[in-house]
Amino acid sequence: MRLWLFLRLWSLVWHLGLPVMLVYLWQRGRKDPLYAQAAGERFGRYGQGLPGAVWIHAVSLGEMRSAVPLIRALLDRGERVVTTHFTPAGRREAARVFAGDIATGRMAVVWVPFETSWAYAGFFKSFRPKLGLVMEIEIWPRMVFASRRAGVPLYMCNAQYPSDSMARDARLGLRPAIMRGFAGAFVKSDLQAERFASVGVRNISVTGELRFDQPIPAAQLAAAAALRPGLGPRRVIAFASVTEPEEAMFLAAAQEILSVRTPPVVIFVPRAPERFAALAPQHPAGSRFPAGEPVADGRAAGGFAGRDVFLPRPCRPRCGGRRLSGEGVAQHHRTSGPQAASACRPSHPDHRISGGRGDRGGGLPADPRRPAGAGRADLARSRARGHRPLHRGPFRCDSADPGRPRAAAQALTRPSRSCSDNRNSTSRRS
Repeated sequence: MRLWLFLRLWSLVWHLGLPVMLVYLWQRGRKDPLYAQAAGERFGRYGQGLPGAVWIHAVSLGEMRSAVPLIRALLDRGERVVTTHFTPAGRREAARVFAGDIATGRMAVVWVPFETSWAYAGFFKSFRPKLGLVMEIEIWPRMVFASRRAGVPLYMCNAQYPSDSMARDARLGLRPAIMRGFAGAFVKSDLQAERFASVGVRNISVTGELRFDQPIPAAQLAAAAALRPGLGPRRVIAFASVTEPEEAMFLAAAQEILSVRTPPVVIFVPRAPERFAALAPQHPAGSRFPAGEPVADGRAAGGFAGRDVFLPRPCRPRCGGRRLSGEGVAQHHRTSGPQAASACRPSHPDHRISGGRGDRGGGLPADPRRPAGAGRADLARSRARGHRPLHRGPFRCDSADPGRPRAAAQALTRPSRSCSDNRNSTSRRS
């Protein structure tokens, strides 16, 4: 009853707020005209559809870049793909990277519909996707339940469940009920698998961080290789894309790392360029690059290719059970070449999750309000049958290995046999 009332209130708020949303899009469109283009798509009015495609929702630029290796693997397998976005940055990136596939009709890039049942009905009528993937932790109630009503299995992909969100959800209790409407989740780590299982999400597979599968241009690799010798024999640690609330924590960690007998080279990169001037006085003295020239997002990847340890933005002072300090961190160095590719290859390339058009009857959980512990039990039973995650461990190798996104694409698009209890099958051996 509580969820039912929330959905009714949610629908009312969206309908009343549509004029405000239109004004917002018009104002943003004055700076970026793409906001105002194809406005009918946001109301569920699309042109030519792409029936039977895999639907990927990447709200903005970061999510779209995470999805690039997976989309490429799906296209290489002969699948058709439709991506939805809310911001021009995500849509523009998809159109740039996959321009050839869009031109040949193998891929479509459109706006995500507004959070109303009738707008999503228009989307599903036009595209009739075989399944949907929501990148990261975008949880929209109408998206989830409209997919359920249309018979489209919807999965969270590259998913993580932050601890602060878990604490908030434990008090409110609504979002876990909505998450149980997903057909499953492809998560970044064993820790994330446990978190999603604790709120009742089932069909969980640990597929790792898709961002590490993004291809790095050869020119950037060459630039990083040229830069690395100039930094000397010391190891290099990069704190990259650090948000303002995390700055003090990571600066303290950097000070501790630099206190060892042979300190590494520490590179600290705030997420927002305007934070450089404020943070410079707090950073230990060392080599600095001239300010004033913004660095394009894509150039960061080349710099990371030459580092020994890369600590991405979501890390915390304890990462994988090791305190983020001194020798404990410095001893973790990067793996490259054939060893890295071997280490990154999935343990079971035939991991599969049902979700093809042939098994729609069991494609979604029967009841999104199932007990919160049910997902944990599903995960335990899956592991008891010998299933293994695609990746374990707190650190990922640098080398982009095509095995991981291809295995994920296979898991997403090849239906497997149904479990004996007539529910969606968890990842299983063939």
